[in-house]
Amino acid sequence: MPETLTLADEARGKWLKKTGRKDLNPFGYDTPGDALREISRSIEWDLFREYQLRERAVGLVRIVLGDVPGEPKITKVIHALVDRLPEIDRYMLSAGQQRKARAGVSFEHHIEKMLVDGSVPFAKQVVIQARKRPDFVLPSFAHLKSPPLGKDKGLILSAKTTLRERWKQVEREMHGSELFLGTVDENIAANAIEEMATMGINLVVPEHLKKSKETEYDRHKNVLSFRTFFDTVVSKRMATW
Repeated sequence: MPETLTLADEARGKWLKKTGRKDLNPFGYDTPGDALREISRSIEWDLFREYQLRERAVGLVRIVLGDVPGEPKITKVIHALVDRLPEIDRYMLSAGQQRKARAGVSFEHHIEKMLVDGSVPFAKQVVIQARKRPDFVLPSFAHLKSPPLGKDKGLILSAKTTLRERWKQVEREMHGSELFLGTVDENIAANAIEEMATMGINLVVPEHLKKSKETEYDRHKNVLSFRTFFDTVVSKRMATW
């Protein structure tokens, strides 16, 4: 299994080749959020499944059959499956946890690449306070903490592929600052979005999901598309940052 950064690079490479683009500059095309979703949820997911299938298939065979060469009898295989079921369960649970953990880290890699290619100033994983380490601070922690006179204020950008109840974790990262939460999750309920609004949390979602009638996003002012985020929030502030 490749390292997370390596797999993320491979997925982006496939997307760039497919689209004929040279980079992930979010100011260079209409739907940067849709691009993020395709790269992370489709291309990279397919790559990950291929690698994991190979890796886990070998692991399962070793659990069931051991490393003894030769063709096993079917009765031995059946007995091994029954006897080692708890070990197989733990192994498959580990596979699921690995998938979720890697997906989150990889999504951060893609957003970081987008910021770099768009020449957006940022600091990554800055320790604001004990146990408060947002994914990205724009343009820098010093600017966020004390904006220079006449300069637009900075912001915090967090990234989570899926939210569920985990979005509440980002509240402690705000530190009195404006916070934007980027996600490709299409299943966030209206009451959760409204609760985020009361806390001053803005959601940033792919363009297709923002417009979709099957999501709650277009009904809420605190939900922006990635296109809107880069155009109306980041671009305007970069001029003074």
